[in-house]
Amino acid sequence: MQSDEARRQLYQMMAAQLQHDGFYDAARVVSRSTMVTTLSLNNDPTRLLSLTNLGLHAEAVGMTGGYMGRETYRSLPTVETHVSETAPITDERWSRFAEKYNVSYKQPVRTVAYSADGLLSASGCGDGMVRINDVPAMHQRYLRHEDTSLCRLFHDHTQAVHTVAFHPTLPWLVSGGREGKIFIYDYTRPGAASKPLRTVEDTHAVRGLLCHPGGRHILYTVDHPTIRFYDIEKSQLLTLSADPQHRNSVWDIACSNDGRRFASASADGSLKVFDGVTGGLVADKGKAHSGSDVTSVMFSRTGDYLLSSGRDGQAILWDLRKYHTAVRTFGVHQRLSHRPTAKFLFREDVVVATNDQDDTVVTSYEVRSQQPLSRMVHPASVRGLATSPVEQTFLSGTDDFGLRLWGSAL
Repeated sequence: MQSDEARRQLYQMMAAQLQHDGFYDAARVVSRSTMVTTLSLNNDPTRLLSLTNLGLHAEAVGMTGGYMGRETYRSLPTVETHVSETAPITDERWSRFAEKYNVSYKQPVRTVAYSADGLLSASGCGDGMVRINDVPAMHQRYLRHEDTSLCRLFHDHTQAVHTVAFHPTLPWLVSGGREGKIFIYDYTRPGAASKPLRTVEDTHAVRGLLCHPGGRHILYTVDHPTIRFYDIEKSQLLTLSADPQHRNSVWDIACSNDGRRFASASADGSLKVFDGVTGGLVADKGKAHSGSDVTSVMFSRTGDYLLSSGRDGQAILWDLRKYHTAVRTFGVHQRLSHRPTAKFLFREDVVVATNDQDDTVVTSYEVRSQQPLSRMVHPASVRGLATSPVEQTFLSGTDDFGLRLWGSAL
């Protein structure tokens, strides 16, 4: 199995070759879907073509490296090696985590998010403040002995900020708050010009939101069973018409990278998957977490797997190709009073979750064995959790007003 770095280079070369050949729209789709940039390959945009020619020649003359021939490779069963029962963790560096950065604000940090390129982070606080930080500067804070990571500060919410998300292609940040308002910011605008570009008003508190990978729509959830869509181009608010709807508030929503499916997690105990084009219901897990609230949901990069967490104390990995079957479970069954969150780390061989009875703990689990790897203990309850799309790090926001960056302890 190729390394993640090799796969990343492959995606970069694909995008660069498409751009070189004039397929600009296709190049943008590849870059957006795989979250890579072609900048590092601009000096050699035909590298993929050259390597392909070399590989075809090697195949023709039988240069298979002495490991396995083409037919042997094709006969191997399609086993998901990243959820293998016995394989050890890919890299021991990620069995333990350490705090790499922390800063304190004036109110609890209730939500955190990364931009698609992993260079920026956003956080929302109990006092309505929304901040954008420079992630590389967060990494270098201890080297500089000063915090230079804060980029922008927005203060239009009148109550606590519950959710934040970056636009996939534009320099926009979207935030949703308890007062029922969603603000869209252009974070390249300086100072006084940084007022919201758009404001969406709802009659219920906003719980979760995301920007659709296509960039035109914002999907969001509130203290109500119906999922909302906001068309940015038309400034039009729509609601999901699929049946059956949820029967209680929807805590979280997620979309696959290609936009073909989205999923929702509800206080009614159900986990639903919808068609991203038609809005039709694809799967409905009525008691996904033994009837407890389903509190978070996240797609894998390929869109083949779905990770959910619930108030039953467990995070569950669902295989969407196999009749939406649960294939992995992380944590022990226990009743939780807080709303836990579970996220894939970048390599998707580790899951981090706040599914401990102690809500100050973030636990990491190995996907293959389902076993816990480490516990990251915070001074107060963890409210926000986000994983980087480009490296094995994650952010946590806590009730002690802290924003923390975690990375390998080795």
